[in-house]
Amino acid sequence: MMTAGANTAALPECIDVEWLVMGPLYVDQEGITALQTNREANTALNLPTIPRDWRVRDGKVAIVGYGPSLRDTWQHLRGFDVIWTCSKAYSFLLERGIVPAYHTDVDFRAYKVAYNPVFDPRTRFVMGSGVHPSYFERLKDRQVAMFHVILPSGGGLYGTKHHHSPVQFDAGLQTARVAYDMGYRDQHWFGIDAGFKAGERFAGPHDGLKPDSATVYIGGEPWETSGLHIREAMCAEKMLRGLPKLKAAIYGEGLLVHFLMARGAKGAPV
Repeated sequence: MMTAGANTAALPECIDVEWLVMGPLYVDQEGITALQTNREANTALNLPTIPRDWRVRDGKVAIVGYGPSLRDTWQHLRGFDVIWTCSKAYSFLLERGIVPAYHTDVDFRAYKVAYNPVFDPRTRFVMGSGVHPSYFERLKDRQVAMFHVILPSGGGLYGTKHHHSPVQFDAGLQTARVAYDMGYRDQHWFGIDAGFKAGERFAGPHDGLKPDSATVYIGGEPWETSGLHIREAMCAEKMLRGLPKLKAAIYGEGLLVHFLMARGAKGAPV
């Protein structure tokens, strides 16, 4: 959904991440029209915003993305009362007997609706207003709340009924931001890696983008990643620096936690 400044647009094959400079955020114009069309249709459904009784104060939550490290860390989730997934991490956990308390999607494309074939009635769905309208058709018998992802340009009108959440880079970071907005300050990130593992970008099958691989160096050690993933890492850094009350413990041996430590940003490894 978002990319970093132009200085990271063409990532060299080998760089040292300590020298990267975070540029301004700008909107990826692909899909803006579709986002606006989806939002208009979904807003007309008159779905509720995030209810007050869903909010917490200084709560603890596991934010679960679909990065490759999830294959190695998912069993740690059994110790969490509140688990919040995005993308295909939802089905990944259901298949292993774990029912997320919350799930979020924000992508405007229709094929994303089929990513998770089963929706457990115990899950609360906190959905971006830009998802394809057929997503809400699938959720008509579930507990659903809607929010707007606020774009800095090209976003159009949003209305005042639904919660506004500043745009982040992708579904994982957007989920973390919405959880923060709901009061979850103590966050534990799973499957949010910003890099590859043994050539794999995800914890399982995924029909998303397949960016070209690149090598970056962190503390002299090589890491397999891509220009897209480095933008994700820089956007994570920007969010963590901009939310001083947010604590993020990052699980797994993904690039992100090493990237943040090299750059002096908060984000504790587990």
